[in-house]
Parts: sequence; C-alpha cells; structure tokens
Amino acid sequence: MRAVVISTAFLGDVIFTAPLVDNLLAAGFAVDLVARPGYGELLATRPGVTPLPFDKRGADAGLAGLLRLGARLRARRPGLVLGAHPSTRSGLLAALTGAPRRLGWGPVGYHQRVPRGPRFVEDARALGVAAGIPDVVARPGRRPGPAAPGLPAGAPIALVPGSRVATKRWPTAHWRTLAAGLRAAGHPVCWLGGPGEAGLAADDGPGVFDATLPATAALLARCAAAVGGDSGLLHLARAVGTPVVMLFGPTGSAPHPADPGRLDVERADLPCRPCSPHGPPRCPLGHHACLAEVLPATVLAAVETVLHTPDRLGRTEVGWPTASRS
Repeated sequence: MRAVVISTAFLGDVIFTAPLVDNLLAAGFAVDLVARPGYGELLATRPGVTPLPFDKRGADAGLAGLLRLGARLRARRPGLVLGAHPSTRSGLLAALTGAPRRLGWGPVGYHQRVPRGPRFVEDARALGVAAGIPDVVARPGRRPGPAAPGLPAGAPIALVPGSRVATKRWPTAHWRTLAAGLRAAGHPVCWLGGPGEAGLAADDGPGVFDATLPATAALLARCAAAVGGDSGLLHLARAVGTPVVMLFGPTGSAPHPADPGRLDVERADLPCRPCSPHGPPRCPLGHHACLAEVLPATVLAAVETVLHTPDRLGRTEVGWPTASRS
C-alpha cells in the first residue's frame, strides 16, 4: 500500500505532519512525502518514507510543474492521498495522482474535505483518522527529565534569530544583549540559521549557517536549550527533545501543542496581537511592540528557567524520534 502526504507549506508544517506519517507507516503504508525541496529529508530517515520535492515557486512553478509531479505520483499508483495543505494547487496535485481515495483540507481535488481546526499537530492527525488510519503514535506528553538539575557540561544554548517573516524576528540589538548575558552567566552560545543570519554572529561567537536540516536537527539535539521566534527551527528543536524558549510576536501560541518543554514568551497584554496566523510582512500599526518590547532580561530569565528546572518542564516530543544527547 502506498500513501501520499502533501505538505508544501513551511518547515514547521512538515514537522507537524510527522505523527500522521508515523501512523501511516504503522498501518503498513509506504509514504511519499511531497514537500518543499529539502524539507522532506527530515522524515526520510524513517524506513518507508520517500521525499518528493516540489519547488512550487521555482523549477516546478506553474501548470507544467504541477502536471510533471502529478504524472510522477500517478505512476507510483498510490491508494491514498492526504492533503495537509489547504491550497487549491495542493488539491489539484492530489487529483492528478489518480488515487482512489483522497482526503484533505483544500476546497478541490478530494473525495472528502476534512475540516481544519486551530491545532496544527491534531489537525494533521485528524486527516489520518478520517481515512481510517489508527492513531497509534504517542501524543505529545511529559517525559522524565534528568535525575538532577543541570545539563551536560559544554552543551551550548542555540540562538536561532531567523524567520522567513520579518515581523517574527526579535530585534538584532536584543539578540546581542541576550548573547552577552548568557555568556556572563557562564553559558556557551551557538548561533544557528541560514546564510541570511550569518552576519549577526560574525563578531559575536560561533555559528552554523550552512548545515542541512538533518545536520541542524542533530546539532539541536545536543544543545542545552534553544531560543528563537515562532520558526521552523524552533519546532525542530522541540521535535528532537531540546527545551526551547519561543518568542511569539504577531502570531500566537494557542495553535501549538501543549508542551511542557517549551516556555513561551509573549505580550499577552497587547490587544493587537496575534494579528496574523503566520505573521504579516510588516507591523500593521508600525510599532512592532509585540517583539520590540520583549526585553532581553525577560528572555534571559526564561532561559534560566528551562535550564534549571528540567524535571518540571520535561522533554516533550512532537512526533519525532528521540535523538541521542550524548
């Protein structure tokens, strides 16, 4: 049996589909995962998962790219398609597979449209449940922390400043102040991100900006904690079991799984937020107070909390295999 999972949005969305993919594998399916280039590789370590890159804004843009991938999927003869992306394009791709059963969030291309709610991971699971796939993967929950407070010597704090959306980025000056505060408290830091963030760490400590996503996942698994905005790499950190401090600005924390390993920092007192489910390109009011007014001292205190109370916070996974922290 072969199933296709379509998840062509952002990195975090692919991570959130991991429990759905695991449920399909447990039910005996081989899974073709359609995702943006590089993203599907994160789940390719699971036996039975084949990533099929879909560069929908590049080489596969337009009708020709859609038809090309559709023909490739059709030749693989899937019996089931689950569309974990609500776009019309994803629905058309599902229809092009010719699969006898197609369920998804989108308005066209499916035999059954599955309602999408406000909870990212649970919504992905619900696609499988609607298709009759048993929901057997353990739900996110508390796992035992270390026997005593503290973490392995030398494990750095990962600072993850980047985001595709400008309004989800904490100000650069705040990042530099936080890095200095962490070092002053005796915590080594390591900057992580893409090439666009390399300049931030040029004169401010070691950084990794050109690693593959699987390599980044392995590095995050060995960090004492990670700090960043509502971004794919922070969701990846949680997926490999690393505690995080997540800074929510224009987006809200409510759609994310309840997670004792994630400490959220957000301005709950601002009536203008959340202003967007994914973050607008610029602050609609021009002040960006939701992140500009989150002070480094507040974030530093949050980091100390996740470092020194691991038993209380636990290590919650979001559909990801436990990575070795040795």
